Amino acid sequence: MQKYIAILFYLLCYSFGLHAQDNYKRLYTGDSVPDLSLSIPYNYPASITWLSEFRGKCIILDFWSIYCSSCIAGFAGLQALQQQFPDDLQVLLVTPNSNEQVEVFRKRFPFLKKIKLPIVTDDIWLSNFLFPHATVPYQVWIDRNGRVRATTSASSATVTAVRDLIQDKPLSVATREDRMDTAVYRELRYSASPLFKVDNGSFNSLVIYFSTIPGATVKTTAPNLRQLKRPFYNAVPEFSDTPYYSVLLNALPGIKPVPFSGILLPGTNQEAVGIRYLNKPLYYLLQAAYDPGGDMKLLVDKETGIEGPPAYSLGTMVFSNWYSRDRYCYEIKMAGFTEEKALVILQQDIEHFFGIHFSREKRLMSCLVLSRISRRGNNNVTAFADTGLHSEAITGDLLLQKMSVTELVQALKNYYRGMNDPVIINETGIAENNILNIYTDAGGLQLPLLKKQLACYGLELHFEDREVDVLVISPSVAGK
Repeated sequence: MQKYIAILFYLLCYSFGLHAQDNYKRLYTGDSVPDLSLSIPYNYPASITWLSEFRGKCIILDFWSIYCSSCIAGFAGLQALQQQFPDDLQVLLVTPNSNEQVEVFRKRFPFLKKIKLPIVTDDIWLSNFLFPHATVPYQVWIDRNGRVRATTSASSATVTAVRDLIQDKPLSVATREDRMDTAVYRELRYSASPLFKVDNGSFNSLVIYFSTIPGATVKTTAPNLRQLKRPFYNAVPEFSDTPYYSVLLNALPGIKPVPFSGILLPGTNQEAVGIRYLNKPLYYLLQAAYDPGGDMKLLVDKETGIEGPPAYSLGTMVFSNWYSRDRYCYEIKMAGFTEEKALVILQQDIEHFFGIHFSREKRLMSCLVLSRISRRGNNNVTAFADTGLHSEAITGDLLLQKMSVTELVQALKNYYRGMNDPVIINETGIAENNILNIYTDAGGLQLPLLKKQLACYGLELHFEDREVDVLVISPSVAGK
């Protein structure tokens, strides 16, 4: 009987939501949050309740997805905050995933049962109407009176910041308000219209550098602009007279970054006419310019003021904080476009605007080398067999991933991404079509566990110091 009452109550709540849809507009800092029903099948006495039940406490809505590993990695930190402020704070884990999907996920990863925070499933109104967002994790902070104090990233949830929320003090967290208007996204992703003309020129004030030569008719009237009307690549005679323009902007508010490779801009014949990078940290723009294949370690002299990525071991929140700082957009469009030509101009623009130069050097570096175990056989053999995983390495807390050796090496590079982290070297000589079964936990690749599994394939990871080629970014002699 109770089950049917709960179902009836949920249907009534859902009907209320449908009726009130027109009144549920996007909320911003300072707005009052309307009351609405929540489905909370986990870690809460009532499976369906109202948001107003939590009034009197500050609320953190942590939006997540079962497909987001960084979201799940942050649960333990949020639970620690809940335990530190039990009488003043309520953390709610909110997902659009269904109760059934979450239940399957919890059975697959038993460690999630250690998380005692209430989980809101089947969410529609919070995610799509009141607080739309492009990516997760994403957080909304609400004060005791039901007023929005912040929309921000998960990295903002520190003890100090949450204490300020509870004590109703001014917050120093970064505001995040994702732009969800699809027309703007389509322009940014698929249109060759100049960045400063997208969305009727709403980003024009963010332009900080513009470079062009005669023949490129694009103009901008952005304020505080450093503009250069001559090419910087005269040293490359074969395309020094090519009409082009390039532009550098500060980060576009509310626009999520795009893949490292950038966006190719389409021409009238579906051939690329340029490339665009959106909201990328300057360090990643440097990588795109000088090492697009990601084959070499990029070292940045601290005198440049450019901050490299933190080590993975410092945690996802530290990385998220770094990723949200010092971000830029860059675009180049040219006649006879090739990525090789565009990268030359990108290098010249970066060197001119930021007052830096780069060099290739050999340095003694700590390296993490992936190689064959010699006793397993001939190192020249390109095929290998799965000899079976160590039984002690397999528990219910682990996720199986199938990856090639190349993908594994890339995963290691992502894990050891800090400038002081080791250089990753692949000496296996294994063909791309050989697939590894690798188990990882919610925190990603764990070296001791990974070594155990690789040994089953006749592979090993070991540290050693080697002299390797690196890219070094340092201040130019002339400066800016």
